[in-house]
Amino acid sequence: MKIAIGRYVIFEYEMYLDTGEHIGGTESGKPIGFIVGDDHMLPFVEHRLLGMQAGEKGTFWLLPNEAFGERDPAKERVRSRDSFPPHVQLEEGATYQTGSDHGQVPFTITSIGPDSVTIDLNHPLAGKSIRIDVHIHEVRELTPEEQQVLSRSKRHTGDPYVPPGMTGGAVKV
Repeated sequence: MKIAIGRYVIFEYEMYLDTGEHIGGTESGKPIGFIVGDDHMLPFVEHRLLGMQAGEKGTFWLLPNEAFGERDPAKERVRSRDSFPPHVQLEEGATYQTGSDHGQVPFTITSIGPDSVTIDLNHPLAGKSIRIDVHIHEVRELTPEEQQVLSRSKRHTGDPYVPPGMTGGAVKV
């Protein structure tokens, strides 16, 4: 059975920067599952998985605009040192989170001065191309409970979803 919109997929993945640096993935031997089309996976990842089958392995690249976005210089801000809680130990290069109306927002401290702190609200992986290695363990039809989840999905129409600007595809290894 091939991966398609509305199917349940169990797979493992590893992510790497173009430098070869490993930046995350599933725990070895602990694959994850998701419903294709339920908005829990980056659309460009879903699209590249379409058509793969259980047992297949593949490698594909996500360009910055397909993954975590391009870097936006407007997301770099200077804040007063006093705007941070005094008990928080600030460190250049460290990533912190703050609350907003949209949930938790991560930011990275890029410099610390005597009276000011420069923060970067870009995602830490913004502007980076990412290689993803996948191993598909299982592809199956949905259970009735999973069908209910998919029916509540924002974008599921029953038609194949092709993200705007889609390029490339999976490369079987």
